[in-house]
Amino acid sequence: MTKFISDLHELRPGTRLALYGAGAVGRYFLGQAQQSKHVEVSCFVDDKKEGEAYGLPVIRPAQLGANNPDLVLITTSYWREAQQQLDALGWKNYAVGDPFHEEAPLPQTVKAVRGLEINCYTPNRVLRFIADAFESIEPKTLDWIDGFAAGETLYDIGASNGMFGIYAALKKKCRVAAFEPDAQNFAVLEMNHFLNNGRIDPPLIALNVAAGERAGLSPFGSLNYGAGHHNKTLQTGQGSKLAHTQVVLTAPLDMLIADFGLPQPDHVKIDVDGAELQVMNGAEQLLSSRRVKSWLIELREHAPETKAILALLEKNGYRLHERQDIAEIIGAPVQGVHNYLFLPA
Repeated sequence: MTKFISDLHELRPGTRLALYGAGAVGRYFLGQAQQSKHVEVSCFVDDKKEGEAYGLPVIRPAQLGANNPDLVLITTSYWREAQQQLDALGWKNYAVGDPFHEEAPLPQTVKAVRGLEINCYTPNRVLRFIADAFESIEPKTLDWIDGFAAGETLYDIGASNGMFGIYAALKKKCRVAAFEPDAQNFAVLEMNHFLNNGRIDPPLIALNVAAGERAGLSPFGSLNYGAGHHNKTLQTGQGSKLAHTQVVLTAPLDMLIADFGLPQPDHVKIDVDGAELQVMNGAEQLLSSRRVKSWLIELREHAPETKAILALLEKNGYRLHERQDIAEIIGAPVQGVHNYLFLPA
């Protein structure tokens, strides 16, 4: 494991250093050493240069044995490459100098979901609840994903923290395009992407965009403004009840596919708290192509938009296959809201 040092006072007094890199970070640690006199800097190390910098000799990595410092402090932004160079030389006594490094671990939960370990970013109670309850909130959604063929493409629209897309990417090697316009939820989505990205191939496409009926800027209202919270939508009729309104970029799916080369989806999941019809109206060409093998859409049971979406899908050759119950993160069933699974007729 790489050792990081942010302050030279972490080192034993009198430690003799070689600084690998004479850029801004190298100059910072040289200044700290000269000011505190806690440690001694004997030289700079550079892959290509020799001579002198800031009154100190500059040597090549291969000359470290002759200089014999107690520690090589890597102070270049290319620290991974420097590590490889030192490892190749058999030089093991090194650390990475980073004035901004914090040893505190990221707040995360490792969650086993159907035998698959997923790293979940959990900086607050809401996200910890979601991670802990993930397998029980929408088990039918996990069943749906488990039925995908390996390597298919999933659009996760209204992805929130991105867990369903990440599950699909890890379990079925899906190419995932995750859409999340809310700033806080998108940050969590990308952190979850980061925590799992070593195992995700092909890469997950995360878009801080609202799929909508037309391209433009739209107000995006939040009843609860916080990472992991729901009730965030393009429908901003709540007026003074809104905790926050964010202006977001909206784009039709048809435009993203035609103009930006977004891969065509095999499956589409939509959870956008009342803006479903806007998403569907921006996907006329995708609908009419009948390329999509399944649509999973969260809808309110008695909302007028639900009837319109049912009619739109039926018109384009899809039928309602199943209406699925979903649960709150605290376990109670959600009343009047279900996931509707549509398949080709």
